Amino acid sequence: MMPFRPDVKVFIPRQSVIVAWNGEEEILFLSSELRGSEPTQALEIVPLPSEPTVKEGDLMTYQQAKELITDYLKLLERLKPSMMLTKREPPPQPVGEIISDEIRVAHVPNGERLEAWVEEYFLKAQSKADPSLPARIRSLLNPYLAEGFTWFVFQVISLTSETQTRRPIQYRFKTPYFYYPLRASRLVEDFTWTQMLTFVPKDLRWACSPELETVDLFTEAGYVGFDKSAADLAGVS
Repeated sequence: MMPFRPDVKVFIPRQSVIVAWNGEEEILFLSSELRGSEPTQALEIVPLPSEPTVKEGDLMTYQQAKELITDYLKLLERLKPSMMLTKREPPPQPVGEIISDEIRVAHVPNGERLEAWVEEYFLKAQSKADPSLPARIRSLLNPYLAEGFTWFVFQVISLTSETQTRRPIQYRFKTPYFYYPLRASRLVEDFTWTQMLTFVPKDLRWACSPELETVDLFTEAGYVGFDKSAADLAGVS
């Protein structure tokens, strides 16, 4: 999440995520609560490993998935304190709904093309954007570009100083591995409470190299696994 004004801070107190992956294709369902230190516009950027199809999702999808596993989520209450997902106090309830502009999918092979694309499609169209925006975005995404990522989804979001819930977005794309863009999500202020519901064909085990900046995140994560059939999932989406 990149604010158009570099002096404005962006906060994402809560994020609700569903990842459905069958070993070849993934559906990433993402809904966030956001606010800015001042009213502004921000550019959400989601790097993806292949060309996606993107559409607005239904917030009930997450609720239905959560209801499907309510009994299992209760197990988290019995985990030791160091593993509790609910260790911190939950953020205030959201107010209103964030208005999002058109979603754009870009295929950019390198940093120069990415910077030019951002300048053409966003900087020229948004009078409130700081001229340094393309360079800041390139700096954010350089690690992804270095790893061979060339597909990015961009969306302009209007933020207020009050916490609001954005409309959920569903991304569908080919991938041989389970994927979640955690690095891009880390460039916001304060803590983000994330609840991720995953539907995978085999046990999912989190792994993180010690040198990665996100290694500290896994010390407080709780994980509960269980089985559901395709019929059980039919009512979710």
